[in-house]
Amino acid sequence: MSNFLVTHWIFDFLIGLHSFLLELVILFHVYTQFC
Repeated sequence: MSNFLVTHWIFDFLIGLHSFLLELVILFHVYTQFC
């Protein structure tokens, strides 16, 4: 049970990190286009 919880936490962390990096890339593209 605890092994499943750890796997679930790592999965959530990776998804959050991926979406955060994706947002940074989008903001960087917008910034380079307008400035």
